[in-house]
Amino acid sequence: MEQPWVDNAINYERNSFIMDYSSTMQQCSSDIHVAVMSANDIERAKSAMKLYGIENGGDSVNHGIADLDNAKNKHYRPRTMPIKLDDPNEESREVIIQMAPAKR
Repeated sequence: MEQPWVDNAINYERNSFIMDYSSTMQQCSSDIHVAVMSANDIERAKSAMKLYGIENGGDSVNHGIADLDNAKNKHYRPRTMPIKLDDPNEESREVIIQMAPAKR
């Protein structure tokens, strides 16, 4: 993850859905969660994208519905990894999520 990507992803989310965001980026927590979504999570995300008219995703930030349709997440267990972005001078970080096969 690189800082510009994180900033763009947050701004994309903030501008895509009807919410009352009164906080600035500087006031937000430095905790984020990187997730391997479940099949149900993917369906919910697709429904929200359709509802808000953002089926194509964002410019190099968020996936579109076509990308979610091609996801192989059903083969893996959902997993969330918390990450603390506590160093404002850090420009990039590699995060490795160990994937676990889905239970049969």
